[in-house]
Amino acid sequence: AFLLSDEARKTWPASHVEHDQIEKINAFRALCENKLVKYWEDKKGLALDVTNSILHLIRRHPRPGLVRADKVDSSETLATITRLSEENNKLEEELQNFRNIQNKHQLSQDEKDIVSALKEVDILSYARAHGMDTDSRSSSIKCKKVSVFDLALHLYINVSESFYINDYVHIIYRYDKGALSEIHENFATFMMNSLLKLGIIQGEIHNSNLDTGCRFTDMGKRIFEATLTPKAILLAEPTLTTEV
Repeated sequence: AFLLSDEARKTWPASHVEHDQIEKINAFRALCENKLVKYWEDKKGLALDVTNSILHLIRRHPRPGLVRADKVDSSETLATITRLSEENNKLEEELQNFRNIQNKHQLSQDEKDIVSALKEVDILSYARAHGMDTDSRSSSIKCKKVSVFDLALHLYINVSESFYINDYVHIIYRYDKGALSEIHENFATFMMNSLLKLGIIQGEIHNSNLDTGCRFTDMGKRIFEATLTPKAILLAEPTLTTEV
């Protein structure tokens, strides 16, 4: 224990003394004096006594630590720490890439509404609205319900930045195997006009000219990329390792 010396107590400021606790203080000092004790007179002496006592205790009773240093292969430990640090840095980088992909392809509510609207219009409904008997031909249609959005996405994936109405005609033919060939050109023109009005593409549409050139707008690209993003996210999602 480290106790204030009797000489120092005599000069101790009265404001630092709890007079109503003096009996308990003296009893505590008497208990400590039955053990190993050192007396101090000022804070510098107390700091010096504490430091010397700790060093003396370390020399007499060495403490190697929770895991004894003489039992650890330092080279192996260092290699493990280095490997784990590199893996941590790699995972942090992959996680940031994953977040960047998610943030980049977040659609606004207006853009989500546009996607929903395009998915509600399909080629069979269009054909019926124009008086065609689709029931007798449906057995030869490859895809029962192909929406404007499905066809636009297919075109986005398979053509360059610029394309023509005729490209849509060919894509529609692949889907229904020519079962609704009478309306292919009209439906393609209808699709292009719909995409144009919604700001998905830009260009001039002429019903009589199937070679009219168009291109996807930035919003159109963003909408279709957002649809394709789940695959990209799965590829970018970090894979944790539990190996130590």
